[in-house]
Amino acid sequence: MPYPDISAHLEAMRASVFHVSDQNPLMTLPRSGSRRILPLEGSAYSAWSALASMRSLQIGEDLKAATPLAETRSILEEIAAEDRKLRDQQGLSALNLGLGIVAWEEADETYCFAPLYLQSIELDISRESIRVRSTGAAPELNETLLVRLGIPKDEVPKVPPDDPEADIHPKIAGYEDRLVVGLFNQTRRLMASRLDPYRNPRLLNHATLTRLVLASRGDEAAVQSIRPQALETRRAPDAKNLHRIEADSFQDSIITDTRSGCPELIVQGPPGTGKSQTIVNVIANAIQDGKSVLVMAEKMNAIEAIWKHLRLSPEASQVLMLQGEGLNHTRVAESLGVPELSGIINILQSCPAQMRPKAILTSPEAFALCVPEDWTFDTLVVDEVSQMPLSSAGAAIAASRQLVVCGDSWQMPPDVPLWMDPGKGAAEVTSLLTAAERASFPTRMLEYHYRSRHPALIEASNRLFYRNRLRIVPSPLPAEYYGVKFHAAGGFYDPTSRNNLEEATQVVDAVRRCIRDAQNKPVTAREWPKSIGIIAMNEPQRRLIASLLEDCSGVDTLPADEPLFVKTISDVQGEERDIILVSLTYGRTPGGELHPNLGPISTPSGDKRVNVMMTRSRCRTEVFASFNYTDWPPTANAGIEALRIIIKNAQKGSRAYAGKPYKGPLTSHAIQELVTLDQFGRALCVKTKKGQYRAMIYPVGGSSTLDEASEIKQLENAGWRVRPIPSEWLDEEAIIEEEDRREFGRFLGQNRH
Repeated sequence: MPYPDISAHLEAMRASVFHVSDQNPLMTLPRSGSRRILPLEGSAYSAWSALASMRSLQIGEDLKAATPLAETRSILEEIAAEDRKLRDQQGLSALNLGLGIVAWEEADETYCFAPLYLQSIELDISRESIRVRSTGAAPELNETLLVRLGIPKDEVPKVPPDDPEADIHPKIAGYEDRLVVGLFNQTRRLMASRLDPYRNPRLLNHATLTRLVLASRGDEAAVQSIRPQALETRRAPDAKNLHRIEADSFQDSIITDTRSGCPELIVQGPPGTGKSQTIVNVIANAIQDGKSVLVMAEKMNAIEAIWKHLRLSPEASQVLMLQGEGLNHTRVAESLGVPELSGIINILQSCPAQMRPKAILTSPEAFALCVPEDWTFDTLVVDEVSQMPLSSAGAAIAASRQLVVCGDSWQMPPDVPLWMDPGKGAAEVTSLLTAAERASFPTRMLEYHYRSRHPALIEASNRLFYRNRLRIVPSPLPAEYYGVKFHAAGGFYDPTSRNNLEEATQVVDAVRRCIRDAQNKPVTAREWPKSIGIIAMNEPQRRLIASLLEDCSGVDTLPADEPLFVKTISDVQGEERDIILVSLTYGRTPGGELHPNLGPISTPSGDKRVNVMMTRSRCRTEVFASFNYTDWPPTANAGIEALRIIIKNAQKGSRAYAGKPYKGPLTSHAIQELVTLDQFGRALCVKTKKGQYRAMIYPVGGSSTLDEASEIKQLENAGWRVRPIPSEWLDEEAIIEEEDRREFGRFLGQNRH
């Protein structure tokens, strides 16, 4: 039976992906004085010619700016920082040199100005000079503008004209031979074009996509009337699940569901529960079953977390990474063994079917830019779906037979674009996760928590957001260096600069302290915390902390594979470090008044932001605040209330673990070795003469081997030395062989001090 017509909804989704309003710099350059662009005087043709020959251009010499050099440097540093943020998140750069500025007339007879050509560039900003270099990509026409004006591409010169007074086209009111540096992103136009049902008929004939679109509009009755398409399973009846990475029983059940042909599935993966590792195992099993897989996430760090594990697997040679450094057409051609062509999409299009990659890791933007429109996939796995709008994944869903969405309902939702009315645009930016929940997808939840090496790092979130479903373990590590710490910064929030200097200073001092501790290791630890991340509440505070860090020595000694980051609370989802330093930024003003809100935490999704902020650390989270939780009375605002509870717990400090005394058949062994044993569930904690915990005795054989292996892994991650023993040893009648007795005694003795 035909599905309900969703054409109108798809059109609204297209408009949410890409806009042609006056806030799009591809259509209308920001007005004079904006710091989002830097206008430059110079010949567009000469600049294009120089960059095409891989020569660099120096600003101030080859290209002139109207602003003083110091101001020019400051503007370009801000533009470059915003582009780095975009690359970190999406793996794609939008930094371009606009070549040639055209004027065009709006319906109300006002004139707008926009770049006609775009050259992808890199900026080399040093104390001595500022240089512009080409990335090696060919210049491209501003097709966004041409489509808006109804001008075919072939009616416009392919490169900037040599004549500064050239007459470009009758629909273009004028041409100025000058340049502009800014962030110009045409990729989202390609994303929008893939949501056009006339160009992509699959969109209207896909059961799961139709269900999701209708669910995002609240049409539950129509959703329930459509059944997801049945899938054939290619899994051999007796085939065991492949575990390229150790899997617990919850993770294994997800592998089973995907291999058994479940057409739609939600994987709820709270922080630190092994979601990325589960995706790796799903990919490996799909490849083994002869399936093709598309893996998609909006943020670079999510894809990198998957690739970090997958690249070590036997399936790595069958996987194509189309993200970050993987977006290199030479590298793609070499990896596939096909001739190098212009553009990755052309390379993939030329690839014979038998040579196509079995799996592709990518983002919605890179998918639209690189993957041929006629390619289809057996399975689509989408990660971090709480932050991905349904519109961003729509085309990929239509190209896939099975959909697995992975995320966490208690993490941040998509941002509403600045140009969109927050009320009217709510349906268009509905997250894929929300739509899947409304469509009643089957749901699995990962429950073993592995990340935190101290339970204090996850206990509050487990209680507030996950109904205590997360399985956590105690830690033997000293509470002084692990868990959650609170610092009363005593600073003031300046409403004018929107930052807090005292907090920023104390955070940078804490970075110095953490670096010293890592070098001196105040206590014995198997893996001393080294990597550091900093979270600020807003962009001005982030910039202030980043500027103070420029004079912080020792940062270069931090792990290269996990460099120090300074991010806002809105950009930190998906990150993790050993130590997280949080600047709450807001508080009392210099006049003594309490600032009326806490920025992003005061928004409707503020509680989810608090959850993300407080679950980024593996070892220690330090919270710097210029207010007390008592400054804010209990409130209906979920974000502020969650933060009040977090601060209250942090002020109490992390507690050392205290187990219940154990009395049983192994007590005599402990007495002989001058240690005591405490009970933790089925396991036994070994306590030294000084009252410190060192090791865990773990009985095996009494439950699922997957769950036992998972709990042992949890305990080892938390810092325990784990000694598995047969569960029968805990029986009063147990007979333990002499050799086992001696070996067990040696283990206890080794943990005496």
